[in-house]
Amino acid sequence: MAHKPEVRLKKLRKIAAKLAGGAIVQNRQLRAWLTEEDFASYVQAWSDQKELRAELKDKPDEVREYEARLRKATFVYNKGEGASTRGKSKVAQKHFAQADTLFERLHVYLDEIIAADAGLRLWFDRDTDSSTLGLTPGTVPMVITSRSLESDGGGLLSNKRSKRDLKLDVVEWAIRGLEREAAGTDRENTSEAKSRLEEFLKQMEDDEF
Repeated sequence: MAHKPEVRLKKLRKIAAKLAGGAIVQNRQLRAWLTEEDFASYVQAWSDQKELRAELKDKPDEVREYEARLRKATFVYNKGEGASTRGKSKVAQKHFAQADTLFERLHVYLDEIIAADAGLRLWFDRDTDSSTLGLTPGTVPMVITSRSLESDGGGLLSNKRSKRDLKLDVVEWAIRGLEREAAGTDRENTSEAKSRLEEFLKQMEDDEF
């Protein structure tokens, strides 16, 4: 039996509050209170997320090589920092000069792989334009799977969302629709509503990152 709009609205608000508070909401609860189209949109969104997670595990060789070069340049730079801290200025200058060379080569390598495959930009957390990059660990792009605190978290990783996030997005969308109905606004037809929901989910992903 279909629930009355006011009953659904009250229940969905409670579900949204639970999700926002970090609680677990089972799929059967969503299925019971969402429309068939809204629940199907959530299922599709999670399917897309699983594909994204699989893609993140399949890191291109060019990106792995970039990581290796960045680790080497960072290691040498950190040696210079350590020597400087100990008051060994000449040793520090030597390491910093070597690090500068390694970072400059890193810039060249990054330009080369992006020129060959522009899609690789999605594997980095920020703009890959070498003219904007520096010669220190914090001023060059990080690979999005890096655990470094200096990572800006952009690229493909910025689209990664949890099940709870997706559920909350869909529930909030449903609430908005019911609130419009309660205000006397006719809801869009089924196909248009589904299209608008997909657009809403994409916008939520863009806003998140």
